[in-house]
Amino acid sequence: MTRKADAIPLQNVIGVLEGKGPLAKETIVVGAHYDHLGYGGPSSLAGSKKRQIHYGTDDNGSGTTAIMELARRFASMPNREGRRLVFIAFSGEELGLFGSRHYCNNPAFPLADTAAMFNLDMVGRLRNDDKTGLARVLTEGHGTAKPFKELIDNTAKKHDFTLASKASGVGPSDHASFCGKKVPVLFFWTGNHPDYHRPTDTADKINVGGMRRVVDMSEEVILALTKMEKPAFIEVKGDTLVRPSKGPRLGIRPGYGEAEGVEVEGVSPGGPAEKGGIKDGDVIVSIAGKPVKNLAGYMQAMATQKANTTVDVEVMRKDKKVKLQVKLE
Repeated sequence: MTRKADAIPLQNVIGVLEGKGPLAKETIVVGAHYDHLGYGGPSSLAGSKKRQIHYGTDDNGSGTTAIMELARRFASMPNREGRRLVFIAFSGEELGLFGSRHYCNNPAFPLADTAAMFNLDMVGRLRNDDKTGLARVLTEGHGTAKPFKELIDNTAKKHDFTLASKASGVGPSDHASFCGKKVPVLFFWTGNHPDYHRPTDTADKINVGGMRRVVDMSEEVILALTKMEKPAFIEVKGDTLVRPSKGPRLGIRPGYGEAEGVEVEGVSPGGPAEKGGIKDGDVIVSIAGKPVKNLAGYMQAMATQKANTTVDVEVMRKDKKVKLQVKLE
């Protein structure tokens, strides 16, 4: 196979803990991506064309740290019974899930024998929920297997967490690659913040104690995954696995709201969204006439657009629908 002269070879980093007992030939994948944005580039929300180091401490230094700690803990368990654990630090996630897509097409262990994939991405900013006062963990994928919702709810209660949970296993991180191959998935994270994809995502802002709490809960969930009856994959209605690796940029930071559509938690200064009139708090409900019901729908709509074209974007703003025109980059 030939590759472009300017292509950069990427590598996933894999560590394996063999299982023991009747489930030893089956696998649980525990993953986190280790790439970030380097000096910025099209995905940066810094609002500056100046080259700046984007440290990526939360995205995703926190997740890779978490899986190394989980690997250490499971390796220290004497005579552990259950499925094989495959810890993977994926590369190329920010470019379009390249590392996890490659693994799913060239798995070290058969996907048919992979009982579940557990993903950690941005787990370093644990904060309290405004309504409950408890620390909030965001989860995705509980609808991809019948036992998952009860498992995460019970574990969260034990660890004093509030969960904001989505049934879908399709989202902008590496679990989506496995979901697309009909592997049940779970994804834990602690939410977006103003430093996302900016040079200010630095180590001094990490909630280290909160990370440990997320790892504690993750350990318990993963341990259950290694021992439970192999879960059957369930396709969640409306899931569409689309994440363009190239294409136009709108320049928003998507939120995690409960409203139908994609909530805008931030806009890139000077980017297409800001120039087109999109504001923080807007909820995008259609792009170029195509309905946007969730993040997967947003990615699907954007994948069909072209840079340097002007598209209609409809948003809900304080219960009022506003139609805007945005020139994509």
